[in-house]
This record gives sequence, C-alpha cells and structure tokens, in this order.
Amino acid sequence: MTAAFWDKVRREVAACGQAGDWRGAEARLMAVAARPDAPPAVFHNLGRVLMMRRATAQAVAWLRRAVAADPRHPPSWFELGRCLFELRDFAGARDALLAAGRLMPRDPDCPRLAGRAAIAMGDWRGAADAFAALERLVPGDEEALLKGYTALSELRAPQAVAMRDRLLANDKLRGGALIRTVRASAGHLPLRPMGRAGRAGAK
Repeated sequence: MTAAFWDKVRREVAACGQAGDWRGAEARLMAVAARPDAPPAVFHNLGRVLMMRRATAQAVAWLRRAVAADPRHPPSWFELGRCLFELRDFAGARDALLAAGRLMPRDPDCPRLAGRAAIAMGDWRGAADAFAALERLVPGDEEALLKGYTALSELRAPQAVAMRDRLLANDKLRGGALIRTVRASAGHLPLRPMGRAGRAGAK
C-alpha cells in the first residue's frame, strides 16, 4: 500500500468522522484492512472508529491486531487498555496500559488508568506502583496520593504510615485520608496521632 493511498483513506475517514458518519468510516477502513498489505495504522484507526460507535468488543479485536503488528505503537496499547477496562477485563487493561506507559513514560494517563485497573482487580502491589509512578509525574496529584495510600495500607506496607501523615497534614486531603485510614484499620483510627494534623486533632 502506497503512502499516497493511505493518506487518501485517512482524509476520507476524517471527513466521515467530522460528519458523524462512523459507520461510513468503519466501512472504508474495513475495506482497507482486508488488504494483505494493510499497515498497522489501519487496525488502530479501525479500533478507534469502533470505539466511537461503542462497539467495544469489536474494537478490542482490531486493537489487538494493531499491537501484534506494531508492538511499539503506544496509542494502540493505550486504547486497548481503555477498551478492556470498559469490558471489565482489569488484568488485561492493566497490562496494556503498563505497556503503553513503557512507551510513553511521560504520559500520566498511563499509570493513572493502570492504577485504577489494578485496584479494580485487588492488585494492591500493582496499584501502589502505578500511583507512585503517577505521583512522580504529577507531584501532589490527589488521586495518586489517596489511592496510593489505600494500596499501601492494604499491603500493610511500612511506607503507609509516612503517607498517612503526609495526607493528614494536608487540609484538602485530610478527609479522604481519614476515611481510608478507618477502612484500612478495620474501623479503628490510629491510637497515636501522627504529624501536625494529628496533634491538632488530639487537642
């Protein structure tokens, strides 16, 4: 397939998308995907069009073909992870999003969504690692801090104490931290208040 032909197809598909004609875009891409010389970009774009049509299971099939044909294409991994999450295949979503993150190490959405998938399947180690990676990319990110603390608490990790103190000292995050502390300690707040916020609350 020549570059000129593929450029023509992309323009046609873009025009369909601008008109809201996703079925027309799907039909055009399906015809091209049937060619033996179809590039991986065809499979990726077909997956995205099917996502727009809410045909998630079909999108997964084409996105799997896209990553098989070009495993170094991060958007295909990312979209595959999003689709698998929607289908509640949380392990598959986590793995696809981690693969995307390895190829796009500066994109915070990869660890964010991987962490959510890990929590959904009870993978607390994976969640802790993902939200720690997110917090390195976006220092102070609320979701990274609160869900990271949840994961560390579930793991009974020593770092959970320092994370708890950090959150309790933050006026904005204290409420969420207290809720998570109660859950993690089976309904019992720590006997020893920690940090400035803990000391203030004990007065």
